[in-house]
Amino acid sequence: MKDWLKLFFAKNDAILLTLNGKTFKKSDCQWLGGGAEKDVYQIKGTNQCFFIPHRIDREVVWGEKIHTSEDFWNSKIEGEKFLLDQISALGLKTQRFEILPLKIEDPGKSTYTLNVLVTKDFNSLCEEESLVIYNRKGEQTIIGNPPNFFAMKEQFKEKYFAQKVIKKIITEYAIAFTFTLPTSILYVLDDSEHFCFELPKDATEPPVARYMFWDVLSDFHGVGIPIVPTLNELKFGSREEHPNSSSQAPLKGLINLAYQVASPIVKMSSPQIADFNVDSLAVDLLAALNDDDILNEALVHARKLASKFINNLLKENEHNKIDNEDFILLMQSVISIGEFDLFLRAFQVFEHPADMPQEDVDKIIAIAKKYKAQPIIDYLNIHLVEEKANREAERNIRLAQEKAKNEAEKVEAEEKHRKESEQLKNDFLQCYDEKLTDDKSAWCGIYSFFAKSYVNKNMSLKQLVEHAQGRSMHGNGKRSKEIMKTMGWLDENNEITDKISRYIM
Repeated sequence: MKDWLKLFFAKNDAILLTLNGKTFKKSDCQWLGGGAEKDVYQIKGTNQCFFIPHRIDREVVWGEKIHTSEDFWNSKIEGEKFLLDQISALGLKTQRFEILPLKIEDPGKSTYTLNVLVTKDFNSLCEEESLVIYNRKGEQTIIGNPPNFFAMKEQFKEKYFAQKVIKKIITEYAIAFTFTLPTSILYVLDDSEHFCFELPKDATEPPVARYMFWDVLSDFHGVGIPIVPTLNELKFGSREEHPNSSSQAPLKGLINLAYQVASPIVKMSSPQIADFNVDSLAVDLLAALNDDDILNEALVHARKLASKFINNLLKENEHNKIDNEDFILLMQSVISIGEFDLFLRAFQVFEHPADMPQEDVDKIIAIAKKYKAQPIIDYLNIHLVEEKANREAERNIRLAQEKAKNEAEKVEAEEKHRKESEQLKNDFLQCYDEKLTDDKSAWCGIYSFFAKSYVNKNMSLKQLVEHAQGRSMHGNGKRSKEIMKTMGWLDENNEITDKISRYIM
């Protein structure tokens, strides 16, 4: 790419360019403008323009791969075309591009090729499609031949006439809202949103305002999962709840749109007349925009596009599992569309929706209530809310049963342990009594009187073992130690063995 640009900017009139099979001199390239990323040139005598890099990016190493400046350039132009194609597919107007190789050569010497964006110049586009484009940040603000808007000044006050001007752009605004397209009413933008007017063949008909998009790469990351706004959200220009401090606050989105259309109309008008200004025209346009009938028509169209999008999405991902977060987003989308069959199809994508956390269930129910989708609400109450409640009840019963079973097993184990411990104690006491009797018999006469015992049946098994280990306050436990070693309870070091340890811990 560096060599291509070096040759392109060389002061050499012999340099040739070949685009789409046609060869022309470099001197036939006329610079039209540019920005931080791209410069645009028009080929003299044609309606073709091409975009080349404004700068060369540094090479970057990611992992084991080197990404060159040409890689970055290709990524940018492919991204720009892809995003504009997405917007065009929704029926909105965009600058149309092709990506083509542009060969440059110094005859008899070097030859290089660079991929470029190719498009029609705006003047030709306006002439061919009967348009006038308003490019607020461009060097040429008004492109094409605007109609006599000033002559329509009084007609804009007629609602029927004004609605013809704005009816298409209000539909496009609803689509942009639904698919998160780069519109300044909804988002802070750099330079992707523009406006144009379609000029009618019938002189009695008004121009039709439309959005037009280009240079979207910095503002737009692709069409999002469609969520159709409510009528109030469309008017307000946000999904956030509007404050109640101003009577006009609920119409903030429509007010912004009215001003966006009014501004280029006034800028295109000649001569500039004091009483035909943006504020007065915006009032007339707002009166036309704030009509539930045309707003609902716009939402119906947005729902149709959203329905088609979700149907395709479900078809493409019918075997893929989704997580809770994606399922909630999918539910928000299909509920906003309002088609019950589509909702059912989407609902069945998730294997066990009733197993979701309660807060996720609450979110889905809140969405359905927001859109006042009663058939969907009824279905969710049965198959999500009640199903979850039933599962929770079954789970609680199961947990209670498991707890009761565990408690019973614990009591049974403790009772078994107690009985075994008692049996061991009795076995020891029996051996001890026999040993004590033998000891007394072995001592003659008066000496048998001194055969003492500090063991009694009221002592616990643990106390008996401690006595045998010599850890008792009374006696040395010699007799007990001898017996317990015989029984295998104490080892040669007078330590407790495994045979008895679990009964005295």
